[in-house]
Amino acid sequence: GRNFRKEYEYQIRRLPWPSVRWLTESGVYNSHGIPFARLTSGIELYHTMVDFDIDYRIDSFKVRITDSSGNVFNYINMGPLWTEEVKTKMRSLKTGSRILVYDIYATIPNSRRRFYSSGITSAEIFVSGPW
Repeated sequence: GRNFRKEYEYQIRRLPWPSVRWLTESGVYNSHGIPFARLTSGIELYHTMVDFDIDYRIDSFKVRITDSSGNVFNYINMGPLWTEEVKTKMRSLKTGSRILVYDIYATIPNSRRRFYSSGITSAEIFVSGPW
């Protein structure tokens, strides 16, 4: 037979930006479906589209905690789980405080680092009680 060669053309799209989900082992959420801040253990990245099953490894991210008095505390968190410093601060928060996660560095399956800016991928929890 003859060697037959067909040409194919594929359209390649960029992956959409992932969303941030709060890791909660207890599964306890408020009436709006948001986990209680003290019961979270960190964050993860995920895609809302069911076609993508990508395991992102979070290298680091920034955390901005604003307490109910308006004082702002900034932290750099290494890995997906809260550092002891962030956990200690979160335990002292009162109703009206906010926790913002942004500037997430994550490794994707092809081992390339990607930067997720606060304008694209970020998440915020408003602290409400009682706990």
